[in-house]
Amino acid sequence: MLWRRFTLLGALLAVLPPVQAFLDPFTLTGIGIGTAALSLYAGWDTLSCGVNMKECCNKKNIIANFSSSCDFNHTVSRVLELENSMLNHVFGQHLVIDIVVKALRGHFYRGHPSKALAMSFHGWPGGGKNYVSQFITNSLYAKGSRSRFVHFFAGKLHFPLQEQADIYRVMMAKRHLFMITMLARLRCKLKGCFSSVFACPDQTEPICRLFQLHLQDWIRGNVSQCYWSTFIFDEVDKMPRGVLDAVKPFIDHHDHIDGVEYRHAIFIFLSNTGGNTITKRHLELWQSGKRREDFELRDFEDLIRKGAFNEAGGFHKSEAIESNLIDHYVPFLPLEEKHVRLCVVEEFKKRGVMNPQDELVDEIMKDVTFGPNEQRIFSNSGCKRLSHKVLTLIERLKYRDMTEEDMHFYTRR
Repeated sequence: MLWRRFTLLGALLAVLPPVQAFLDPFTLTGIGIGTAALSLYAGWDTLSCGVNMKECCNKKNIIANFSSSCDFNHTVSRVLELENSMLNHVFGQHLVIDIVVKALRGHFYRGHPSKALAMSFHGWPGGGKNYVSQFITNSLYAKGSRSRFVHFFAGKLHFPLQEQADIYRVMMAKRHLFMITMLARLRCKLKGCFSSVFACPDQTEPICRLFQLHLQDWIRGNVSQCYWSTFIFDEVDKMPRGVLDAVKPFIDHHDHIDGVEYRHAIFIFLSNTGGNTITKRHLELWQSGKRREDFELRDFEDLIRKGAFNEAGGFHKSEAIESNLIDHYVPFLPLEEKHVRLCVVEEFKKRGVMNPQDELVDEIMKDVTFGPNEQRIFSNSGCKRLSHKVLTLIERLKYRDMTEEDMHFYTRR
């Protein structure tokens, strides 16, 4: 670490008079002050972790950070708690629960994973991809999704590339790409860091490469701070092609890269890619007489992998997929009416209505549309948009049941 280098330098200067002879008193004073400041900072950093003034990369804050059999057993119990939580709150996704729980248990087995865990969630909007991600982070980190070791990337927000609108930006980026690449290479030579830029589509090559360099720096910096980091990439289907190839070295089979271990990290990719394929396959299995609860991962996994590789988006023709580095392709099945009704009841419970009447649930269900056009079995938006609808209904009922005195009070305010 930087403070250790400065402390070592200060110690060498203190014991080597020949070195001191080449430095003036002001330089020596500056080095001494800098060394003392960095040492004090290091001590304060350790102290602040001990008294819970900041979240640190230790067993108190990261449940998955373990090295002994005792810690392993504790983590297994946490994974079981995760399974129970999802069974009670994630509806219609038996495959998701089974795959995620087994993947986490396998990744944390005895604390020595062979590579970073990479899971790719696929399905229609509203199926629960973000929802399940929150369950995972809440089970592994004391601060849950708010932990500073949980990192979130949104496709449209962080990669706002529109092919036609960005042609001018591409032309401008070409002027800066050479300098940025040279600076990145120089920095890597000085700091010994790993950097790699992968092939990008010709039209968007400069911007794509800028994104790749930024993404690698971002991952490298965060994992250097804490090996047990989790990275969540949302809207992968809306990311420019080629960008996620920058992730490949970090999810490959490496003990370490330039002294940094990435094997303990978790990468979760969320995408709508493959949603239509999953729905079509679901209908085929249903028409053949197979119950939804009897669906297996092998019914969907290869279809999802091919769809992610061939459809437009961040994984289009991706080296990560081509090299078989995505450990689990997780299908989120389209939700049926019975699952959406359970979601509605859950939203009422979150707002203190523990046993909502069927009439209230029916009122919310009136606004839910179903497809495909012929069968109308699956909710077009899954369980999305239900939260605000339930809240609006509750407030409307409260207003309706107010006395004249209550209404006068609220109007007056």
